[in-house]
Amino acid sequence: MKISTRPVTVHDADVISKLVGALFNELQDVVPTEARNLKLEQVKRVLALAPRTCGFLLLESETPIGVIMLSEGCSLYADGVYGLITELYIVPAKRSGGHAKRLIEQAEKLGKERGWSMLEVGAPAQPRWQRSLQFYLKDGFQEIGPRLRKRL
Repeated sequence: MKISTRPVTVHDADVISKLVGALFNELQDVVPTEARNLKLEQVKRVLALAPRTCGFLLLESETPIGVIMLSEGCSLYADGVYGLITELYIVPAKRSGGHAKRLIEQAEKLGKERGWSMLEVGAPAQPRWQRSLQFYLKDGFQEIGPRLRKRL
């Protein structure tokens, strides 16, 4: 099977809705019969923020099997602009095949082109998602502590 990556576009909103929706459902323990996709309009709004937000689809032949979504931030601690991995998902049947690494490599390449000083990612809740944390650590990410949020 041929594996390839390509940048996402607003025309990919339906596929991204399904993939990232599956990620959210998995993180929230939603059983498959209750699974919901993200709202298409929500995904289109985010994709329309390009180039501040971007991503890559991972395809096996022409079938989407993964996605990475990124946004660009700016901070003093990063010495300017940096990339933030907001979502990374590989369909369960295709995990442990180096596919997530391939998407991160695409993000790194884009980051170098855009002058990002670093990539950041928030790992899901521990210890349940320890495998995700170990994946990032193995790939060279450094643990910097928990991330918190406050909705506005």
